Amino acid sequence: MMQVNFDLKPFLGVMGAIPEELRRELRKELKQQTVEVQKLARKEHRHTTRTGSLNSSIQRKEDERELTGEVFFDTGIANYGPYVHEGHGSWKPDQFLYQAIEKREPMIISALENAVKRGLKEAGA
Repeated sequence: MMQVNFDLKPFLGVMGAIPEELRRELRKELKQQTVEVQKLARKEHRHTTRTGSLNSSIQRKEDERELTGEVFFDTGIANYGPYVHEGHGSWKPDQFLYQAIEKREPMIISALENAVKRGLKEAGA
């Protein structure tokens, strides 16, 4: 499966037990950032859209308990998504999932920093 991941577990491991207010802010921001990466990937691929299947196949999911998120191809919608992304035969790679996460990285970091500040403030820390 071709995917990009957000994983806040290493960060949480350093913090130990965290207040529910912080966890809530991180969940909310994690969801927002996976949505933004998904939208950017759908917008910026070079593939000529005919049916919209490639765009529809770019899916996201979040695990609120684990505080992880991913943007990936649902090959049941468009089985050619990974081939467009990685290249195949005469197709040159169009690594728009990777490019979307790279382009959004500064905004993701800033958004998560702000979520931490809001969550800690709400928790009274």
